[in-house]
Amino acid sequence: MTSERAYVPGFAGINGIPVTPFRQGGEIDYDKLAEIVRRMAASKVDVVVACGNTSEYAALTSTEAVEVARTTIDATVGSVSLVGVGGDVATAVREAKFALARGATGIMVHYPSDVYVSGRGLIEYYERIILGADGPIVLYVRDRGLPFEVLDKVLRFENVVAVKYAVPDILGFGSFVREFGSDVVALCGLAEMWAPFFSVLGAKGFTSGLVNVAPTLSLGMWSELHSGNMSRAMELWQKIRPFEELRGRHRSALNVSVVKAAMVCRGFLVDASVRPPIAELSQAEMDEVRHVVNSWNLSG
Repeated sequence: MTSERAYVPGFAGINGIPVTPFRQGGEIDYDKLAEIVRRMAASKVDVVVACGNTSEYAALTSTEAVEVARTTIDATVGSVSLVGVGGDVATAVREAKFALARGATGIMVHYPSDVYVSGRGLIEYYERIILGADGPIVLYVRDRGLPFEVLDKVLRFENVVAVKYAVPDILGFGSFVREFGSDVVALCGLAEMWAPFFSVLGAKGFTSGLVNVAPTLSLGMWSELHSGNMSRAMELWQKIRPFEELRGRHRSALNVSVVKAAMVCRGFLVDASVRPPIAELSQAEMDEVRHVVNSWNLSG
């Protein structure tokens, strides 16, 4: 597949996903969210992504998702911002139109959660959102991935400019880059744990929840990968690895909880509350997080 679309460098690099902070009663603390987003943008993270999985998008009401998007966009003035949308087509299009009108740089379309999908159905789902949104689109490919015949159809739309590939399949990602890498920005959607290996195969950046906690580590890794210094990048990978292994424990059940707990350790959050079906950490798990964060000897 080839196209004449313009390369959009603004979606390359680190795509940071802010957590959604909750107060003890369960409501969203929008002031704290704005603070988190401003700190992330000030750290020079390339793209700030509202309503991502680390933002607990699946646990937000549609009204809350719109407010999270609004807060994030407003706090990233002058920076590149993406807003995640998903669920039913009508809701996804409505949220996408709001985000773009508010000033978002583009839209990230979440992988469909429906257990009954077909190739034709996926193509129609994406096409309706792409045409309805009328702005730059990033596809978030995860779980079972998307068949190449689906990608071939969907990536023909010129406003689909990037793909976050979050399937832990190195060979599959290599095949994707070989087939579509000249047409869209290929990103590692599996954070720092997989970033060096995807980078070798052509990834132009990676997603990150760690940037909520220690952006200097993530930025340092990306800088070394971007400059081709794999040895130094892997030194940082070894430093980050225990944190990402904690997030990946129990089939990634601790993914968000570990990030929020680490933010508490650093004084960036007071409350590490999450919404069901995610669960908060046990005391033993919290102690592990604290040990990892302390081992980094971070300042500021």
